[in-house]
Amino acid sequence: MAINDWYEFLNNVPDNPALGVYRIFASQWKEVILLWLGREDVEREEKEEFIQALMKFDDGCGEFRAIDRVTRGFYEFRAYFLAAAGVDEWKNSDNADAIVAEIVKWRFGEFKVEQNEWVEFLTPISEGAETALPQTNRLKAIDALVELINKPQLDDYTRSQAAYSLGEIGSGDQKAIDALVELIGNPQLDDSTRRRAAESLGQISSGNQKAIDALVELISKPQLDNSTRRLAADSLGKIGSGNQKAIDALVELIGKAQLDDYTRRLAADSLGKIGSGNQKPIDALMELIGKPQLDEDTRLLVAESLG
Repeated sequence: MAINDWYEFLNNVPDNPALGVYRIFASQWKEVILLWLGREDVEREEKEEFIQALMKFDDGCGEFRAIDRVTRGFYEFRAYFLAAAGVDEWKNSDNADAIVAEIVKWRFGEFKVEQNEWVEFLTPISEGAETALPQTNRLKAIDALVELINKPQLDDYTRSQAAYSLGEIGSGDQKAIDALVELIGNPQLDDSTRRRAAESLGQISSGNQKAIDALVELISKPQLDNSTRRLAADSLGKIGSGNQKAIDALVELIGKAQLDDYTRRLAADSLGKIGSGNQKPIDALMELIGKPQLDEDTRLLVAESLG
């Protein structure tokens, strides 16, 4: 396998589009291109030239203005998305930071000083960047998302979406975990964003004590809404296996008299996942299942958790 003259990939589009498309966008060539970028026997300068050519790709569709939320032509965006995947295979590219920053900007928007507001790009651009984000350099994408989350101009909905993306790509990454922990501890945060951050922690923080501590603290807040408490309990069930602090928090939660049935069921389910062989959750579930006022759905789930 070889790409002897990659210029041909950038120039091969016939006058009649019905006869074909640029070769760099043909599905059968994407894997070949990415493998080529990952090869150690290809010169660094040649890889860099190819990445830069993708970044500066001109599809001949004319000039665009950022104020119109369209900065490139259709094929120019596609070339840039390919470059984003490329810097995951070749992580030493000098352009990696700039490429990832651009992808994050297209996905989540940017603050326009002259308009004094956060401006999003058109939906097809945002959706393309959303697809490209998990395919690009993971560590640089995490850095860019953490930086984005901390921007004071960011609206709550966009911050929530960025927290969701961290949950998709941040598995085991302490920087991502720290950012989400800081989010759920922010008293100014709206409930929806806090729930999203708690959910993402459950996806990326298996066994992480800092994440467990943050979720335990969140569950204990008396003013917490039930939806957020349920998500936090569910996340503990995903990351707190065998962790005594997580087990104690869930045992205390299911024992609260004022707890709604749905939240109690989720807490019992999480206990069943993380408390195997531990006498304390067994005792708590046995006590719960014996309560005469317990509804049948909860009783069934408690029995399953004991199993």
